[in-house]
Amino acid sequence: MLSSRIPIMGQSRRRLRTALLRAYDQGVPIRPLADTCGRSYGFVHTLLTEAGADLSPRGGPRGQGTGQYSERVDAAIHFLEWELGILCGTPIENPRL
Repeated sequence: MLSSRIPIMGQSRRRLRTALLRAYDQGVPIRPLADTCGRSYGFVHTLLTEAGADLSPRGGPRGQGTGQYSERVDAAIHFLEWELGILCGTPIENPRL
């Protein structure tokens, strides 16, 4: 998990922005993304905006709330955790292997 006290700049910021955008595009809401990387909702929102994400309106649909949606969100969060582990130097098992 990233420390919320340490500024993220340069290459690390670009990599995190890309990872968050990928997970968001797979249907993961901003709040779980923020919780996963240990940053604020506003920080994640800012990075997604910087990345050009097509943000849903407040309370807007990002999925149907079905079991399939939950599995997709869980898989995206697990992959994001793996990518964050690489960014932080504490890798976990690659979910795609």
